[in-house]
Amino acid sequence: MYRIVLLSLLAFIIHTTSFAQQQQTERLQRFRKNGLYGFINSSRDTVAAAQWDYVDDFFAGKARVEYKSKWGMINAKGAYVIPLEYDKITNVSDEGIVRLTRNGLIGYKHIDSGVMISAIQWQEAGPFYKGFAMVRKDNHYGIINTQGVEVCPAIYDYIYDISGPQEMVRVKKDEKLGFINAARKLAIPLKFSYAEDFSDGLALVQVVGSEVFEYIDKTGKSILRAPAGIMPGKFAEGYALALKGNTDAYKAGFINKLGKIVIPIEWNDATEFHNGHAAVKRNGKWGYINKTGKLVVDTLYDEITPYSKQAKGKRNGRWENLFEPETPEEVVDEVH
Repeated sequence: MYRIVLLSLLAFIIHTTSFAQQQQTERLQRFRKNGLYGFINSSRDTVAAAQWDYVDDFFAGKARVEYKSKWGMINAKGAYVIPLEYDKITNVSDEGIVRLTRNGLIGYKHIDSGVMISAIQWQEAGPFYKGFAMVRKDNHYGIINTQGVEVCPAIYDYIYDISGPQEMVRVKKDEKLGFINAARKLAIPLKFSYAEDFSDGLALVQVVGSEVFEYIDKTGKSILRAPAGIMPGKFAEGYALALKGNTDAYKAGFINKLGKIVIPIEWNDATEFHNGHAAVKRNGKWGYINKTGKLVVDTLYDEITPYSKQAKGKRNGRWENLFEPETPEEVVDEVH
């Protein structure tokens, strides 16, 4: 018990000291003299003399500085942690990494360690997200980790957004699409002429040379084929939009994960399900249906927001609440 208390006390002291140091750093203020910027502390002592054309506020104990179109970065003592020689420096990421641009190419540096984790070599370089960043070299895309290792080699013609919520990410090479997994390794081969992001555990794809749309799981296994004559959409809450007809005059309904049409294809347009409801359109006006296909808000509106307690519809040029607002008592009950 004594050891647990001691460890807790030690952790508190370390946290308090760190917080105090952070607060001290945050008290540094910019000042301007003869058209140049420097920094002073809370006692108005000069920490860094006025010598830059532009400076940022301090963040994580560091601040970007710029002079004659060259950028560097200093610490709270006014010493350079990145020399004043780059065309651009981004702000510090959650991983403590900045991107450095020089002569049109980009690299990555870890601020605290001072290690250049990836040389200045990339034509394009994105921010880190969950430990990975997308890069481009010789017009091919890849992904590096926070050690600068190419966990996904720069061989793809395109890599779709890695900063979204999906673990599986589409990649494209030679007009074929496949998927990389959360480790950024190719998990589903490049064999599709069409592919959507995974949604509700499934992805809508079309194999090269096939006219059939089908849904695959995250192993690449085909789970179901879309009904003939249907242009399907992503699954959301167990239902996928199903369109029939040409682009100028189609009808919309919904299928389930067995491929069965569960809401008749009779609407002029529809959106994916959200909070158990989908917006549907008839005769130019929008309303909502539930998962049984029952109309719960009549098609009266020129525009409509996704279904929620705060949903709004627009008619006669004005937006209006579609549901009664909650009473204060109800709100208090939810909070408690």
